[in-house]
Amino acid sequence: MANDINVLYFPGDDRAEDASEVVKDVADAAIARASEVLGKDHGFNWLSEDEDNRLTVGLRVLKRMESLGINMLDDQNRRNPEVLDFLIDSDLATIQGKYAKVTDADINFVKDAAASLKTLNVLVPADSVLNKIKEVGYAFKGATGTLSGKGTPSSINVFIRKKLFSDACVRDFKNVAPRTFHEVDVNMAVFVGTEGVVSDTPHIEGTDYTDAKIITQKSEAIVQKAFEYAKEKGIDKVYVAQKGNILKQSDNAFVEFGRKWSAETGIEMEYIIFDNFLQRITKNPDWFRVVVTTNFYGSDFLVPLAGAMFTEVESNDLGTDVGNFVRFEGKNTDFTQTKLDTRCYRQNNEGFYIGEDKSTDTESINFRRITRQMSENIVKYALDDTLARNKKVLYVLYSPNLKGDELFLSVAKEIAADDKYKALDIRFTTIKDYCKDSVTKPTEIDAVVGTNLTMDFLTDAEASKIGGIGMMPSFNYTLSTGTVISEPGHGTAPDLQPNQINPGASMWAMAALLEHMGNDNSGRLDESQRQTCLKASELMYEATTQFYAAGEGLTGDLGGNGSTTGVGEGIKKIMATLS
Repeated sequence: MANDINVLYFPGDDRAEDASEVVKDVADAAIARASEVLGKDHGFNWLSEDEDNRLTVGLRVLKRMESLGINMLDDQNRRNPEVLDFLIDSDLATIQGKYAKVTDADINFVKDAAASLKTLNVLVPADSVLNKIKEVGYAFKGATGTLSGKGTPSSINVFIRKKLFSDACVRDFKNVAPRTFHEVDVNMAVFVGTEGVVSDTPHIEGTDYTDAKIITQKSEAIVQKAFEYAKEKGIDKVYVAQKGNILKQSDNAFVEFGRKWSAETGIEMEYIIFDNFLQRITKNPDWFRVVVTTNFYGSDFLVPLAGAMFTEVESNDLGTDVGNFVRFEGKNTDFTQTKLDTRCYRQNNEGFYIGEDKSTDTESINFRRITRQMSENIVKYALDDTLARNKKVLYVLYSPNLKGDELFLSVAKEIAADDKYKALDIRFTTIKDYCKDSVTKPTEIDAVVGTNLTMDFLTDAEASKIGGIGMMPSFNYTLSTGTVISEPGHGTAPDLQPNQINPGASMWAMAALLEHMGNDNSGRLDESQRQTCLKASELMYEATTQFYAAGEGLTGDLGGNGSTTGVGEGIKKIMATLS
């Protein structure tokens, strides 16, 4: 087709590929329909691993290597240094002597994959993938999983965002799909320890760190209290809510206390990632009878959010060496009829995601860095984009107790003072107060901007209001280059059968990518291509909205019995009627 538009396509792992393929098909239909409406002649040229196996990412790297007879991991999902070193150091003939299926066309991929896993700890043939993203500028990526186990891959998403200097992770929340509300009874005990994120520690003196999360033996006391409470009350499980996949030292040390007291008491422990936990207490709060977490997570997020949704019936200060106990009762909040249209802006590559930590005999520490430049970038983008969307109310979030957030707030106030933004209602709000507002007046909130970990947590909670993370899109944007990587904001749904995953998040994500392409002034696209991408985005947004609002053929997460491909076909059918 004339005037093809290049887009990188990474289908994702496991069931994510089902949704990705459907979305690619719908995007092709959208650009064709837009060309027809505008009298243009454009189409997408999808660049993927089918053309270049070095573009393989995620668990697909392992599978592709296994198809060549190569297993880079041992039986405990740890990197196998002997295999990796052999692949990195050997020539093609030597590798073929051990792995006969490897061909000349595979050798660059094999070496890249081995080097990436050994040196970078991620399943990305790094240079080839990153260079191609920079060159093309536009990419759609399905969900990619991260293995569990010591010495296995770190987050691919975090790695790519950092390497591309991606300023913003943006997520949209549109409550358009009809759902049935199921009322449940809540009786949840929350234990919050005294340790967590601090700014007044000698560990950050003389450094550029703004804050640190420090866990010591002191945190064991609150964990012990939670397990003893569960045993006394005849409750069979305690949920330990932390973020150990990112804060590997501090949060995992806290989780280890949970494992110890689970063994001591015979009470089952379930470790749950904190942002997933916030989503679940908004959506399925009756799952949780006893929860234990650390100070910043509990005091700034969990307790105020739970307090806005339920009734506090019991509380107890357990002392400065232990923490606090709060128990909530009530009914879950019905968000199914709430007309949400909120965009969340997350600073994308600093905070605790810098991956810098240390441990001593007595402390497990993760360091946090907030800078003026990155704060300026995300705040300016959030304000400018809110104006461009013709929205009004924007929340700027901060914790009043942290130096990093003090800097973020100061920068935000300086920028907001510009007359350019006088039409906006900018609300500088503590995280605690936002958690309350997000429950009591969610329809007022047009936009929210905050630091990395804060928005990581809150966006999962927001997702539960629109039917779950299956409806949460995400795009990562580098302001200086216009590079966009668009993706669903959910995992790979390994518990679902093929063709059951909800492609809604992927649909919104692709529509957002097309919108950015249409507004990109980098010179990658000409005016005709940009106009067509904008029209294709408009068609995808409208057809997707109409499909979900109609409520027919929805997937199981939204209460229906439809299929992934059925959703795609329904959206295409609507799109064919739009102009």
